[in-house]
Amino acid sequence: MKGERTLIDQPFRYGGIMHDYDKDVEQFGLAETRFGKRCWCCGGRPMNCYSSRGTLLKYNYPYVAVFKITKGRDKGLNHFAYLCRRCAYNYGRGVIEMDGLVYWNYDDFNEAEYKEKLADSGKDDET
Repeated sequence: MKGERTLIDQPFRYGGIMHDYDKDVEQFGLAETRFGKRCWCCGGRPMNCYSSRGTLLKYNYPYVAVFKITKGRDKGLNHFAYLCRRCAYNYGRGVIEMDGLVYWNYDDFNEAEYKEKLADSGKDDET
């Protein structure tokens, strides 16, 4: 995409300063801030328990991407913008998920399996 929605790098799952990936858009407060009132691409509202293009999202986790400003006095600078999960993957440049790996398809990353592996590895460390 070109214009004001020119993507600079791969979108990534936002985890805040402390990399807390369990928080959703409402817990981060993105629904009330200027940063996340709407998805930068589709204009969808960041809230939980809503349907996005036929997919029920019980928890809507935030994704962030860096965009180049192409107009106005800040032309040439970059800014961060909130994206919904579907739009992050629709760019086709891969998305950096919470495990630090890049995934290309919406359904490739299974969060439940990843958290289960983390829990299992934590149990192994204790013994």
